[in-house]
Amino acid sequence: MLYNWYAIDDDRNICPNGWRVSSDDDWIEMELFIGNPEVQGIQLKSDPNDVYPWNGTNARNFNGVPCGIRAGESGILYSDVDNERFWVTHEEYLTSYMLSSTNDGVARILSSTTNPVSRRHGRSVRCIKD
Repeated sequence: MLYNWYAIDDDRNICPNGWRVSSDDDWIEMELFIGNPEVQGIQLKSDPNDVYPWNGTNARNFNGVPCGIRAGESGILYSDVDNERFWVTHEEYLTSYMLSSTNDGVARILSSTTNPVSRRHGRSVRCIKD
């Protein structure tokens, strides 16, 4: 499923009971745990032999797979076979993370005046068990 920012910023919580949307701090902690920034993404992406194959090793059982995004203003769904983007909660900034076919790391994306991201964009969400 793809969710807009308003769905993850809703007090009703889109995750099942006992779970929550991952935060920026959760992703930072995961990156520190994995270590080497040059291989973080490859360890999170599914491997070519998984049910949903990608170009990773899935060493962390994260099963990241490329998926589409939904454009915020038009609502058009775009197929994106090279990337997966995840919304995360952050107190101050509109933040997401991206796994990519062309990069073995993890990209942190902050919305800014030079890189505006609409709260209406549809992206993936990863829930964390409390």
